[in-house]
Amino acid sequence: MLEKLHSDGFKLGIVSQKGRDFEFEGYRAGVVVELRKLSMLSLFSVIIGFEDVTRLKPDPEGINLALSKLKSSRRRHYLSEIVLPI
Repeated sequence: MLEKLHSDGFKLGIVSQKGRDFEFEGYRAGVVVELRKLSMLSLFSVIIGFEDVTRLKPDPEGINLALSKLKSSRRRHYLSEIVLPI
């Protein structure tokens, strides 16, 4: 489904309470690394991690930042919360 949305021209973004991209004990970790392993990184135009905001969910700061980076307004987006064990 994500591939279809992307190919149809939808801008996709992720807002996560995980780190976006960081080093831990000599290894790269975070959402970017996980998406790269799944060959899904190129589907997303913006990825917001905990290091990008000062207030975590459910505060809307991360969503607002993602919308700003996507150049989208609150009236023209669809949000979905999906929890995947990755």
